[in-house]
Amino acid sequence: FIMKKRLLLILPILLLILPYAHSKNEKDSLFTYDKNQPILSERLPFDEFFELVKIYLEEDNTEEVIDLEYLETELKTVYEAPVNWNTATREELRSIQIISELEIEELLFYAGEYGPVSSIYELQLVENISEPLRLLLPNILIVDTVGIHSKWSDDLKYGKHYAAVHSNGIIEPKKGFLEKIYLGIPATISAKYRFISHNFQATISMKSDAGEPFSGNEKYKRYGFDTYRFFAEAKNIPNFGNILIGSYKASFGRGLIFGNKNWGSKTQQLLNTPNQKSITGYGGTSATPTINGIAHTYQNHLINTNIFYGISNLDSDTSGGEWHSINTSGYHRTESELLRQNSLLLHTLGGNINIGKVRWNIGVNGYMAKFSLPAVTSNDIWSIYDFTGEWQWGVSAYYFFKKHKISMNGEFAVVNSAFATNNNLQFLLSSNSTISINYRYFSPKYHAFWANTYSSMSGTNGEHGASLAIDLPLYKKLSLELFADGYKTLWASVNHPINAVGFELRGNLKYLNKNGIYNLSIRYKSKPEWNKESLTIAQTSHEKTGTLLLRAYYTIDNCSLTSGFQANITLNNNEKKEIGWLLYQDITSKFINKTLTIKARIAIFNSPTWQNRFYLYEHNIPEYYYSPALYGSAFRWYLLCNYKTPININLSFRISQTYYNNKETNGSGYDEINAPHRTEIQGTISYSF
Repeated sequence: FIMKKRLLLILPILLLILPYAHSKNEKDSLFTYDKNQPILSERLPFDEFFELVKIYLEEDNTEEVIDLEYLETELKTVYEAPVNWNTATREELRSIQIISELEIEELLFYAGEYGPVSSIYELQLVENISEPLRLLLPNILIVDTVGIHSKWSDDLKYGKHYAAVHSNGIIEPKKGFLEKIYLGIPATISAKYRFISHNFQATISMKSDAGEPFSGNEKYKRYGFDTYRFFAEAKNIPNFGNILIGSYKASFGRGLIFGNKNWGSKTQQLLNTPNQKSITGYGGTSATPTINGIAHTYQNHLINTNIFYGISNLDSDTSGGEWHSINTSGYHRTESELLRQNSLLLHTLGGNINIGKVRWNIGVNGYMAKFSLPAVTSNDIWSIYDFTGEWQWGVSAYYFFKKHKISMNGEFAVVNSAFATNNNLQFLLSSNSTISINYRYFSPKYHAFWANTYSSMSGTNGEHGASLAIDLPLYKKLSLELFADGYKTLWASVNHPINAVGFELRGNLKYLNKNGIYNLSIRYKSKPEWNKESLTIAQTSHEKTGTLLLRAYYTIDNCSLTSGFQANITLNNNEKKEIGWLLYQDITSKFINKTLTIKARIAIFNSPTWQNRFYLYEHNIPEYYYSPALYGSAFRWYLLCNYKTPININLSFRISQTYYNNKETNGSGYDEINAPHRTEIQGTISYSF
């Protein structure tokens, strides 16, 4: 305990010393913008590039889940095998993820109208590309001679391999381990292997969470890791197209039937909204459900077709020969959790066809899905319109059109006779100024298992709303983003009453210069809620929250820093105001010829109620992400070290701790820790060759 107290005192001093504990001869400018040389001449290391991507997308710091592991894997694939601008198809540019449909059309138009492109510096001549994106694209976009295609033999010979083993655990014992409720060891163990080339990629991953029984447990039939994922994909097979076997995700149109790619804040989701049209392999270690089977893609200059089939293993309580809900936590630590594991099967058969050229495209989706057991509803009033039965079927049509400075994209869908639509209209005021308007309607009966589209509620049913986002340059490097959203609940849900109105307003002032990005964000949200204890829909209220966010991302010599402050005011049902605040400092620095990277944070926060909680992404071991809910009054810090050896072995180590000053325990249920602090240690060994 004394050692931990000393560490808490020493760490802030170390964070202050780090920026000056190295040579000042080098200067790494992030998002460097210079009129004389606005394009980076050399690619950034992937970790630096991905850090800038997260800033560009402006993650929202809310409870909304963003699968950063999936985004990183997708971008790493493109980073290792960059897209050739001269020969790029629309689908290849969509694989970049961070680029909008409008920007895709502009890149295709430039290459077709003025090509072949001879230099990556010609990005400066393309209209309607944001300045930060111009600096990111050279890391994943190349210029090569038209007509040259890599051979399969070259792909297999010169592809890149990556292998890693990871482990993490909480130092303080949890109640579940002390009472022997959790059946495994108190440490998470995972492993991953990946091969990437231009035309072929394969990934296998495996993971067991802390508390899950491992190999050798005959009673619970555990013969290794708890979760396995695998996929292999071959692309550009002559006269055949692409073939994928294993775990994958499908994303088409606006995500009303199949969708997985909502990145960044709500503002960015409206301003950066390509029509999704892809099937991508998934080899991540998260518990998110995937389709496990086979998928085929064929495309030419006009038509793109996809057909796929797979079986998904889902966790649910099926003891009565039926199911009510699906558990996506991925935990199988207790006997009851093990009994629910893979107890429900979902068969999915789907297809997609898309026809389009540079300025337009239209597509049609269709699918059938069958659960191995029927779904039933509870007697709760908010469950009246829940999905029931074994079968789901759905069809949808989506579109994209661009004429001069106006573009439209959207999707209309019917699933089991219920209707939904989601549409965007964009106006280009100038080369770097955009207005985007969203309109959406989701019937209360609309339930598509694989759907993931833009919405203000947690699901894609029972919502009618509209949003407005504006990206407006003010003066030179100063820009303003405005966002407004309003919606009405069409039926009661677990968290929302019937026929209630919610809205959200936000403004983000951003200043970009050669040394960093500076943000001032103000938000206000009024979310309808209701008292479910009475099982009525009359006792409704609104949770009102105002948020102020200040963030500065900047560089000093060979050190990048992020300073942040957040405050929120929540008005609860008793009209009592609760004020929460968060102050944090991040430091990233490199040593020993940039082979050793140190990342650290200190944060102090006071969140008196759960409604005042904060979500803040943290630097973590490569390909692992953590966004803890910061609640209570506490001090939190972490230290992350990453060392790249001369033989391409990476060693990563992370230690983090939260120390509460207003309670003697932390956590809840079997995760409760009988101490005012929580300490986690992580480590990874990876090899690239």
